[in-house]
Amino acid sequence: MQSFLKKYSFHLLALVGFLVLSLVYASPVLQGKIILMSDPIQGAGASREVTAYFEKTGEHPAWTNSMFGGMPAYTIGGTTSQNFFSTTYKIFSILPGVVPNCLFLYMLGAYLLLNALGAKRWLAVIGSLAYAFFSLNVVIIEVGHLSKVFALALAPIVLAGVIWTLNGKRFLGILLFTLALGYSIFYRHVQIVYYTGLMVGIYLIYQAYQAWVTKTLKNYIIGLVLMGFASIFAAGTSASMLWQVTEYGKESIRGGSELKAKKNQTGLDIDYAFDWSYGKLESLTLLIPNFIGGASGQKLDTNSETFKYLTSNGVPEDQAEGFVSQAPTYWGEQQFTSGTVYAGAIICFLFVLGILIVDRKYSLPFIITALLFLVFSWGKNFPAFNNFIFEHFPGYNKFRAVTMILSLVQLLMIVVGVLALKKIIDSKPTFAEIKKPFFIALASTAGLCLVFWLLPTAVLDFKSARNDGAIIEQYKQMSQGNEQFAKDLYNSLLADRKALTSSDSLRSLFFICLVAGLILAFIWKKINEKVLLIGISVLVLFDLFSVAKRYLNDDSFQEKITLSEMIPPSTADQSILKDTSQSYRVINLTTSFTNESKTSYFHKSIGGYSPVKMGKFADVVEKYLSANPINMSVLNMLNAKYFIVPDNQGQPVSQQNTQTCGNAWFVKEIKTVADADAELAALGGFNPRQTVIVDKRFSKEIAESKIVFDSLKNKIELTKYTPDQLFYTYNAETPQIAVFSEIYYRGGIDWKAYIDGKEMPHFRANYLLRAMSLPAGKHQLVFKFDPKCVSLGHKIDQYASIVLFLFLGLVFFIDRKKI
Repeated sequence: MQSFLKKYSFHLLALVGFLVLSLVYASPVLQGKIILMSDPIQGAGASREVTAYFEKTGEHPAWTNSMFGGMPAYTIGGTTSQNFFSTTYKIFSILPGVVPNCLFLYMLGAYLLLNALGAKRWLAVIGSLAYAFFSLNVVIIEVGHLSKVFALALAPIVLAGVIWTLNGKRFLGILLFTLALGYSIFYRHVQIVYYTGLMVGIYLIYQAYQAWVTKTLKNYIIGLVLMGFASIFAAGTSASMLWQVTEYGKESIRGGSELKAKKNQTGLDIDYAFDWSYGKLESLTLLIPNFIGGASGQKLDTNSETFKYLTSNGVPEDQAEGFVSQAPTYWGEQQFTSGTVYAGAIICFLFVLGILIVDRKYSLPFIITALLFLVFSWGKNFPAFNNFIFEHFPGYNKFRAVTMILSLVQLLMIVVGVLALKKIIDSKPTFAEIKKPFFIALASTAGLCLVFWLLPTAVLDFKSARNDGAIIEQYKQMSQGNEQFAKDLYNSLLADRKALTSSDSLRSLFFICLVAGLILAFIWKKINEKVLLIGISVLVLFDLFSVAKRYLNDDSFQEKITLSEMIPPSTADQSILKDTSQSYRVINLTTSFTNESKTSYFHKSIGGYSPVKMGKFADVVEKYLSANPINMSVLNMLNAKYFIVPDNQGQPVSQQNTQTCGNAWFVKEIKTVADADAELAALGGFNPRQTVIVDKRFSKEIAESKIVFDSLKNKIELTKYTPDQLFYTYNAETPQIAVFSEIYYRGGIDWKAYIDGKEMPHFRANYLLRAMSLPAGKHQLVFKFDPKCVSLGHKIDQYASIVLFLFLGLVFFIDRKKI
C-alpha cells in the first residue's frame, strides 16, 4: 500500500486538486444553484412528447410529432439503447452540478494525454489547467452544449490511448482508447468525434513514417490492428445510433436532395455550413482575449466612452448602465458570439517556443494538426482551401459551425507548449543555446501585444462590416432618427472597442513577460524546476481562470427551478391546450418558428429547433413558410389548427384556423407531376382539400381507374394517437385516395401501413405527406413506425458490449505475454 501511494501520490493529489478547483470555480452549485442553459431548455421542448410518453408507458417511442410536423425521435435522443456505455455514463457526474463535472473531465483528459507524452507531474498540471479554462470550452458549458463538452473532454483520452498503445503499454492504451472512443460516440456529438478521428489519423500517419525509419513496423502494425478492432467494437456498442445517423442523414438537410438545383449537393449547403467561421485576423484572440471585442453583448463599466456619452446627453445613469451591460463590442466575422476564443498568452508563447526548440519527431504531428485545424476554423474566410476540403474530403460537408474545432487547436497548442517546457527542463540549455528561439518566440507574441497596446489604431479600425450597419440603425431608432447622436454614440463604441484591445494587449504582455522571466531565471539557475513549474501553473491558472470568469461566473447561477418554471405556458398556450382533440398542429409566428422548441413543449409544432431537420421540410419552409404572406395551403395540409401571433401589445395570442384539412381526408382529384421539383412548385397554387399532387414515380400505387372521386358519404378519422402509431377508421363506398397530414419518411421500410392487420403500401404526396390508395368498405387502418435501426440496432449494441469485454481480456493476455 505504501509503495502504491508513493508511486501514485502526485496523481492522486492532482486529481483531488482538480476536483477542488472545479468546485471553487462553480461554488454556487454547493448552495444548490444551477445555470439555465439554453440548449438543454431547447432540448426539453423538443423531447417533451417523447419524455411524457415514456413516463406514462415506460416505452421509448421512435418517432415524435412535436417538431417540424414529425421526425424520428432518435434524432433528439428519444430512444435508449442498453449498452455498456449507456448504463455507465453517470460515472462522469461525481460532483454536484454540471459545471464542476465538465471542468474536472477537461482536466482529467488533458492530464492523461500529457502523461502519455511523458510530461509528468506539474507539466501535466499546467496543460490540464489550460485546457479546462480555455474560454471557448467554458462558454460551451454555459450555453449547454454538453454532448460537445464530453466529446472534447474525451478527445485527449482517445489520443492518449493511441500513444500508450504504440509505445508498448498496450493494455492501458487500448483500455483508454476503447472506453474514451465508446463514450465519445455514445454522447452523439459526431462532429467532434470526426475531428478527433482526423487528429488521431494525422498522428498515426506520422508514426507510421517514424516506425518505418526506426524499423519498428511490427510493433506499430500490432498496435494499429488492435486499435482497429477496438474502434469496431467501441462503435459496435453504439451501432443503433450510428445506423440511425447514417440512415436519417440521407433524408436530413445534411444529405442529398431530389431537387435539380441541389442534385449535386451531398451534404449541407456550403453557405450554411460556413456561416459560423472564425476570422483570420480574429485568430489573434488566441493571444489577446478582447482583441476583437469579446462577446457580442459585452459588459462595459461606467468609465467607458459609451456610458459617458449617454449620460452627458441626458440619459439617466441607470438606463445607461443597462445599455452598456450588453454593449455590441464584438467586431469580428461571425454573426454573434457568446465569448472570446482565448488560448492564453502564456500558452501562445510556449507554443511558438515549442515549434522552435522541440525535436520534430515529437512535435511535428501536433504542430501540423494545430495549424491545419486553425485554417479549417476560418471556413468561408479562406475559401481557396476550405471550399476544396468541403467539397472533396469525405464526410466534411456533413458538419456546420467549423469554429468548434478551435477547442482541439487549443489542446494541440498545449501539447506543443508543454513539450517545450519539458525540453527546457530535461536538457537544461544555456542562455546562449536557447537565446535565438527564445527571443523569436518572445518577439512574435509579446511583440505583437506591445504593438496593439501602444498603437492599436495604426493597424486596426475596430469596425465590423457585417454587424455595424445594424448597430448604427438601432442607435438611430433609439434617438428617433437623430443621425448625429447615432454617429457620436457609434464613435464612442469604437473608442471602447479600441480600449478593450489595448488593455488586454497589455494584460497578455504582462503574463508573457512573467513566464519568460521565470524561464530565464531557471536557465540562469536562480530558481529550481519545482519553482518554475508551480509558478507557471499559477500564472496559467490566473490568466485563463479570470478570462473564463468573464463569461461563466457566479452571476450566471440562480436558484434551482423546475422545468415547468423554466418553460411556463403563455396565455396563448393555455388557450390552445383547452382543445383536447386527438391531434393537431400549432405554428408560432411570434418568433422564428424554425429556431425555437418552446412551442414543442406544449404542442405538436410546425416549427422546432434542430440542426438536422428533414430536408424536404426545410425545402417547404424555405419556399412557402418563410414567405410573406405565408402559404395557407401548405399550413392547411399540415393540419395547422392554431396560430400563435402577437397582439397589439406584442403579447402572444392564439388564433384558430378553420380551414385546416384535419388528420386525414379524401381528395377529389389527382395531379401527377414529372418530378420532385414540379411537386414542390405545385404546392404554390392548389387546394389540398380537393387535389393531391403526386410525383409520377409513385403513380403505380394509385388504382385511379377504380376511384370514384365524387362520393359524399366517405369518411375517415383518427381514433387513437401515439407518437409512433396512428389508428384510423374509414368507411368508403368506392376505392379512394386518402391524404394524411403526417410526414412521409421511408414509407414501407420504417413507417408501414396496415389495413385490418394486412400490410399495404402508401406513398408520398404533396412533397411532404403520406397518401394511400384505400379499398372500399369499412376498415381499420394503422400506421406504425418500427425502424430496424432501433429494434435490431439495440440488440447489436448489447452483443457488441459483450464482445468488447472479451476483446479487452484478449488484449490484457497479449500485453502480459508481450506478443
